[in-house]
This record gives sequence, structure tokens and C-alpha cells, in this order.
Amino acid sequence: MSTVAMRRETAGTFYQQLLQLTRPANFALPLLQILAGYCIAGGMVQDPSWTLYVLIGVAFLLHGGFTIFNDLADRRVDIANQVNTLITKGSGRQLRSIACIAGAMIAVALVASLLLPDRVQLIVLLTCLMSVTYNHKPVQLSHKPLRSIAGLAVLYGLLPLYL
Repeated sequence: MSTVAMRRETAGTFYQQLLQLTRPANFALPLLQILAGYCIAGGMVQDPSWTLYVLIGVAFLLHGGFTIFNDLADRRVDIANQVNTLITKGSGRQLRSIACIAGAMIAVALVASLLLPDRVQLIVLLTCLMSVTYNHKPVQLSHKPLRSIAGLAVLYGLLPLYL
């Protein structure tokens, strides 16, 4: 196998593992909530508008980016629990690349959210604020079990419904 082919295979494996870190299956609940909110608002009476597709894309990118940041924040715990992921196996350079990709996902989502109505932009910002406070001090909900459950309920249940 040539060096170029090995690099392509390694890059493909990296991006497959990166996609797994975004946990696309966990996006099902926010997606259902977004669709329910859209239907309640009367959006499905006619054909879905482009705003629905932009909204789903924004939500998917935010979900994936913040899920990766959560895994980066929980890296020590995951290593101690012998969780085998790209983040627990990664080196400093690889972890920086992963963090940059997650940050880019969030940045693209925030720019794309400017295409959406003002109310939705506000909810997107609230989602980002809650996602950041979930893992970082002084709030750090991820280290407080009952608050963590309440925070996740808002992030995965309430906010997507209002989008």
C-alpha cells in the first residue's frame, strides 16, 4: 500500500471516529422536538420552508460541536473508566485538531443561525450558553447530578421545541 493510500485511510478513519464523537443517534430527540415545534407553529401545513432545513443543520452542528467539547472536558474521567474514543487515545496535536473542528462546527452554526428569525437566534444563543455552562466553571452542571439532569432536559427537550 502506498504512503498516499495509507494517509487517505488514516484520514478516513479519523473523520469516521470524529463523526462518532458527535453522536448523531443522540440527535434524534432534539430533531423530533424541532419538528414538533415546527408543526405546532403551523409550519407543516404547507411544504417545509428552507428555514426548517437551516434550523436542523444549525441544531445538528451545535449538538455535535458541544458533544465533542463535553467529551474533551470529561477526558480524564473517560480515561479512568477506560472509554476507548479518539479523545481518550488522542495526543495533544490531535486533541487540538478535534477542538478546532468542534469550534468550527459551532461557529458555522452561529453564522447560519443569522438566516433564521430573531426569536430563533435568541434560543440558539441560549442553547450555546447552557452548553458552555454545562461543562465549565463556575456553573459546571455536569458535576452536579440533579442540576445536570435539569439542564439536559432544557437543552434536549424544551429549547428545541421552541426553535
